[in-house]
Parts: sequence; structure tokens; C-alpha cells
Amino acid sequence: MKKLTAIILSVLMVLSVGGLVVYVFHQKTVNGGEAPVIAFASDVLEVPTTATEEDLLQGVTATDAEDGDVTLRFGQYGEGDIRCL
Repeated sequence: MKKLTAIILSVLMVLSVGGLVVYVFHQKTVNGGEAPVIAFASDVLEVPTTATEEDLLQGVTATDAEDGDVTLRFGQYGEGDIRCL
């Protein structure tokens, strides 16, 4: 019985690792593999606490190897959501 349990657990582990490898490969090919490079006009950002999203994004650029300049995509996903490109 112990041998059968060990075999079943080994098969499940191999299938899990295989599934993870397939998932990572799929995500890399679907998403282009590289994240956009975000650059800032200066090293220090000084803004008041009442700064708007537009104020915070001033001088920020984003470029992607596949799509080129993707700076205009900042903020297109909804109010206050600048995490997504």
C-alpha cells in the first residue's frame, strides 16, 4: 500500500510541475515575455499631497519591445488604476 501511495504522489508531483511549466511558457508567449520599461524624467519626484494622477505621471514614459511607446496607455484602465499597462 505504501508503494502505491508513493507512486501516486510521484505521478501527481510530475503532473503538477509539468502543468506549471506549460502555464509559465504560455504566459511568456501570450504577454510577449518582457514587461514595458518605465522611465522617469528625474530621479526625485516632488509633488503635493493633493497631486492628481496627471501630475504624478508628468515626465513618465513607458516603452515596450513589441509595441514601442506605450506611454499613452497609462490610466486607460480606469480612474486611479495606473498599475496596468
